[in-house]
Amino acid sequence: MAKNNPLSEAEIINTLSKYLAAYPVDSFGLFGSFSRGDYHQESDIDVLVEFEPGHTPGFAFFELQDSLSHILGRKVDMNTPNFLSPYFRDDVIKNAQVEYVEIGAIR
Repeated sequence: MAKNNPLSEAEIINTLSKYLAAYPVDSFGLFGSFSRGDYHQESDIDVLVEFEPGHTPGFAFFELQDSLSHILGRKVDMNTPNFLSPYFRDDVIKNAQVEYVEIGAIR
């Protein structure tokens, strides 16, 4: 699924911003190799997502993750802060490059 010419971090953020605006997402951020700039051809895209209070996506979470993988042409590993391993949760939250979904987006 990986593309030969990977998307830039800015292109990934732009694509995620547009796509996630249709969902009850407060914020998202990249972490892992794409946020550090040390990704390679087989790297996945690690995305930290914070949903609006009271909006738990359930199985739709995995459908969203699969859709993003298809759109970006590379495996997306999407997590919420609560899904992250407690061994590295604080580090991911501290270092994730957080973006906010535009307020007033059509949902």
